[in-house]
Amino acid sequence: MVSKRTQILLAVPIAVVVMATSVLLRRDKPTGIPTESPIRIDIHVIGLFLNATEDYEASITNQADCVAVSKTLSLGRKERPHMCAPVGSMTFFYSNGASNVVSLRTGHNDGRYEIELNGRYSIPRAGLSEALSKAGIDKSKLLLGH
Repeated sequence: MVSKRTQILLAVPIAVVVMATSVLLRRDKPTGIPTESPIRIDIHVIGLFLNATEDYEASITNQADCVAVSKTLSLGRKERPHMCAPVGSMTFFYSNGASNVVSLRTGHNDGRYEIELNGRYSIPRAGLSEALSKAGIDKSKLLLGH
């Protein structure tokens, strides 16, 4: 029979591991991306970040493509706020007349972009690039400063 003291000594480290794991695996998802499917997404990238004299602008109007981009943004994980300037934006439009703007930032490594909408989040660069490319957005305009 295991003593009460031994049970407590075994339970405490297990509880600490469980709590630490839940904190590490917790991922605050971006808020403000409505669950309703967008009907259009307007993309704007500041020309300066593309080594161009003019800004890049494009729209996605295919609803399946809009949903794919929106789902990609929902994969974001919380980042600490910092002073990096936005390089562009995506404006989401919905059938009920609502809209919201997500600012785009380059991210601090080649594997991730950063977005800002009710907080700062990092998202997989490959996932967003793929969703935008499938929607017909010019891949050369997706470098966003990298």
